[in-house]
Amino acid sequence: MSRSEVTDLFLALTPEKVLRAVEAAGLRSSPVCYPLNSFENRVYEVELEDRSRIVAKFYRPGRWSEAQILEEHRFLAQLEAEEIPVCNVRPFPDGSTLKRIDNIYYSLSDRRGGRAPDELDDRAVRRLGMFVGRLHNVAVGES
Repeated sequence: MSRSEVTDLFLALTPEKVLRAVEAAGLRSSPVCYPLNSFENRVYEVELEDRSRIVAKFYRPGRWSEAQILEEHRFLAQLEAEEIPVCNVRPFPDGSTLKRIDNIYYSLSDRRGGRAPDELDDRAVRRLGMFVGRLHNVAVGES
């Protein structure tokens, strides 16, 4: 399949394909599927049969290699292991964190609530700085 054909499939992602991808991961979804804001990828919030919610991320074809995406997943797992609050990628039943549907890579994550504050006070800035420092320490292997 050519890159332009895969890109066309990516641009034509439908809620039905998103739900099919979630169910291919062994999860039972309800018919609730909302697109979320994302600049590069296609990201959807999906409700599961038990009413919990997950996020399905479909990576823009040709933008990142499989190795780059998996490195991002490994880094998120390292951050989570160090108790840095991140939205880690959920493993599929076979233990992998990345699958394809119609030649488009996708991953699933637990949904986490939150919002950006209007302003950061001094305490919040210090806390954010501590997290950034810890993030850098994990990145260089100094956890």
